[in-house]
Amino acid sequence: MLRKRMALILLITGSVHADMPIDTLIIRVQERREIYQIYDSFSVRVISQGTDMDRKWEPKEITRVEKKIVYRGTRHEEIMRAVRINKGEEIDVTESFREEEAKRRTEAGPDDRRRGFSVSMNGEEILPFSEKHRPLYVFGRLPDTLLNGRPVRRIEARSTVESDTLMHGTFAVDKETFDIVRAELTPSKTPGVVKEMRFVMDFRVLPGNYFVLERFWMRFYVNAIIKKVRMIIEENYADYRIPASVS
Repeated sequence: MLRKRMALILLITGSVHADMPIDTLIIRVQERREIYQIYDSFSVRVISQGTDMDRKWEPKEITRVEKKIVYRGTRHEEIMRAVRINKGEEIDVTESFREEEAKRRTEAGPDDRRRGFSVSMNGEEILPFSEKHRPLYVFGRLPDTLLNGRPVRRIEARSTVESDTLMHGTFAVDKETFDIVRAELTPSKTPGVVKEMRFVMDFRVLPGNYFVLERFWMRFYVNAIIKKVRMIIEENYADYRIPASVS
């Protein structure tokens, strides 16, 4: 019985992944992406948590922000609540965060406000499967696996160009739908002071074929002369409204 169970697990997780050549898989992923609906307006509720870490990567201070993001050509953030947690003590910092956001909107130009939507939502900068981006990468197959109980194929993409805008990545692709459900990324080139930078992005497809970001996670270590910064940031996105809701 145990032997049969192990064989079943190996079959599901895809220890052999020759069911589809990598070139065919990439084409199927891009064909699926081309079906997604293009949207230029959305609203979403976000819980964002930034954790300052010590040299052993133990938490020092946590900042948690609940906000609503609205995009209608430019990006607007409404801070609902913000708290800072240090040594078990929770301090409400909502007003100071609202003031910072108001200042950011005043100082940011239109290009800066649009850039947030482009990078975090439509994914073209980080998903290398279009005909335009494919020549910049070398692709390979990794063993299939389960992601939250969901059978996925895995693609490895290595950028052939060192650039802070191109990523090395591993992509989990739903076996049935060919939707990208997770991207694990590192920049192909980082500035000298950046010692570590990793991203994980989870995606989902909403009714109507809207491809959206569900979770963003980042870990980075900056070793500057005046200060060392170790931080983990996580954002969870929910309650999407497409087009943007006014409520």
